[in-house]
Formats: sequence, structure tokens, C-alpha cells
Amino acid sequence: MEYYAKSAVLKLQEEKRAKSAAYMQKIVENMPELLTESEKHEVHKAIKDLNNDKKDVHVTLRQHLDDIVACAGRFFEIYGGYFTDKEKKLVLEACGLHDIGKLNEVFQSKVNDEVDRISVEEIPHGYLSALSITFDRFKEDMAGYDVDIEDFKAVITAIFYHHTRED
Repeated sequence: MEYYAKSAVLKLQEEKRAKSAAYMQKIVENMPELLTESEKHEVHKAIKDLNNDKKDVHVTLRQHLDDIVACAGRFFEIYGGYFTDKEKKLVLEACGLHDIGKLNEVFQSKVNDEVDRISVEEIPHGYLSALSITFDRFKEDMAGYDVDIEDFKAVITAIFYHHTRED
């Protein structure tokens, strides 16, 4: 069975897609001095992607976790000088494990049509993710780094609260 991170992406209706693309194009046309060439390129790319959005797609849990780790890696390519190697590894570890709590049948029944719907109260996946990681596993994953229980607590806290914030 395939495990998913979220439901299939709902495609936009053609009218909404066209309206969104036109709105983004107007931003570029009406505020050219506020956008760099790189930003303009990204907006045009987003318009193209929006116009090519023709299918529903599930994102597997593995792909989602890999994407988040890759995103953090790109962040560190730019801002990595502000962090120690250990801090970067701790963030990457949290990114790679933050949603493993979605590997439960109740969550999968909500996002995977192959799993019969289960109508019980769901335990938040951040909580389940945090509970799924042992200190021994953490130390194994962090081999080569001098980690302690405080590092483990920091990673577990980040995972536990990754959806629980005011902003």
C-alpha cells in the first residue's frame, strides 16, 4: 500500500485558473519596478504551472518528506553560514521525520481512497510523529555528531509543534 502525506491536490476549475493567471500577470505588468527579473521569472513560471495543472495528484509521504529535506537543504545552501554543521543536521533530521505520524490508519483513511474510512477522533500527527522517535534511533541517525538529550528534545519539540503556532 502507498502511504500519502495529503489528499490529492484538487485541480482548479478552468475559470478560477484563468482568473488567477490573469491576476498574476497584472501584478507583473502594473508593478514592474517592484519585482526583480528573477521574481518576474518566478511569477511567469507559476502562471505556466497553474495553466498546466490538469490532473489530481497524490503526494506520497516519502516524497513529501524528501521534498521538505531538499527545501531545507536549499535554504542552507544560501544561509548555511549562519549555522553549525550540527544545527543543520538537526534541522534536516526534524524535516525528515516531521510527518511520520501520518503512517497511521486513521490519517490514511482520510487521504487514501484505498483505505476504508475510519470515523474515530484523530490523534494529531505531530504528536504521533514525536512519539515514534526514540533517543537511540535519533543517536543512530545523528552518528558522527556529538548529540545529547537536549538536542533530542529540540528536534522532538520542533516535530511535535510543527502545526501548532499562532501565525
